[in-house]
Amino acid sequence: MVGYDYSLSKRTSLYARAGFIRNYGISTVILNSNPLPMQPGSTAPELGMTPLTASVGIYHLF
Repeated sequence: MVGYDYSLSKRTSLYARAGFIRNYGISTVILNSNPLPMQPGSTAPELGMTPLTASVGIYHLF
């Protein structure tokens, strides 16, 4: 995971985050007790995937 915050003011900032999990074949990712990703049309986990994530946003401290 890597990220960056850019301050617009003392209390408001923009953020960007990106990350991935390197998967070497038979692992799966668990989120809220559910394996991700799932095989299409099934409840079985898809093994050997490398999930990627990215997010951008703004936050304000009150």
